[in-house]
Amino acid sequence: MVALSLWLSSSEFTPVAKVLLLTYLPLALADAAITAVVVGFIMRVKPLALFPYLPARRE
Repeated sequence: MVALSLWLSSSEFTPVAKVLLLTYLPLALADAAITAVVVGFIMRVKPLALFPYLPARRE
């Protein structure tokens, strides 16, 4: 959002917006990967923690 705001505000801020984008993009990808691993683990261990209103399976 910050990079987009800078880019849209003035062409003078375009280099700064590029630096911000190049800096935050890897951090966002790492955050997404960690979140995916944690959510996948919770889905395997205790899916009702993510979806508390799902009906219980009867086996």
